[in-house]
Amino acid sequence: AVLMIHEWWGLNQDITILANALAQEGYVVLAADAYRGELATTVPQALSLTRSTPVEQIRGDLDAALDFLKNHPMVEPDSIATMGFCFGGRESMHLGIRAEGLAGVVTLYGSGLVTDPEELGNLAQNGPVLGIFGENDGSIPLREVEEFGDALEATGAEHTITVYPGVGHAFVKSSSYQDDGAAGQAWDELVAFFDEVL
Repeated sequence: AVLMIHEWWGLNQDITILANALAQEGYVVLAADAYRGELATTVPQALSLTRSTPVEQIRGDLDAALDFLKNHPMVEPDSIATMGFCFGGRESMHLGIRAEGLAGVVTLYGSGLVTDPEELGNLAQNGPVLGIFGENDGSIPLREVEEFGDALEATGAEHTITVYPGVGHAFVKSSSYQDDGAAGQAWDELVAFFDEVL
């Protein structure tokens, strides 16, 4: 199973399309709603949602979503991975830091990368980590991506960090994941990763 976490816009149609696409690969996919039904369509709205929704509530809800999957009759509890886009990429990383027994952790251009090995918690004890980033992402400097990789290396966590050239932030969308370019390549890398760890 895969726990999929949305971007800062909320659980919108873009994410449900991607969740359905991943489910067609043969996985149980739960697209968790970290905003409890709230949606943003503009950057100011998204900023407001991200800042006003308590972090403890977000992480408590995501922990509950993971517990739901672990107890689902169609799911093997030791064969669950987590993934997220942007805001969700950050939350996927933090879920991997605090949860136990994950088969894999994926962050797609998650902001606020943890670069101190001592703060990576259970990430090394969970399954492999996959990080997907854009070379031209103005919100996540490449140096921060490198430091995240260095921190993972220092903990002994199995990991792959891929930086796709010529693209910026949030380049994997429902409108682009089937393309031949970076978005399609990243999606294929993601599916191959789940094929391996799940």
